[in-house]
Amino acid sequence: MAKLSSLEDLQVLLSAEDLNAAKANLATPTHYGYDGKPQRLSVKAERRKAGKIVTVITGFQARPEELARLLQALKKRVGAGGSLLDNALELQGDHSAKVAAYLKEQGYVVR
Repeated sequence: MAKLSSLEDLQVLLSAEDLNAAKANLATPTHYGYDGKPQRLSVKAERRKAGKIVTVITGFQARPEELARLLQALKKRVGAGGSLLDNALELQGDHSAKVAAYLKEQGYVVR
């Protein structure tokens, strides 16, 4: 058997289905936590004292700078205010569907 020296050589051995699956896996980045496993985020709407609804995203294992960047993107995406508290993102209002869809686009695993 000849030695494989490039990805093109390996492509010959893969079926079309395997090749498409490999390309799909490369296209969707997965965010890994400190333990090396994909981060599993939880998105839910909670009611606060004054009857206000807040969307809470928990399960992050990331640096505060990364969370601040993600919070800014989410606030801009849903058009609401929000804050970062104890590795959890909070957005004003019930935006759980929009937030979950955006996080999946970004490669996070959402429960």
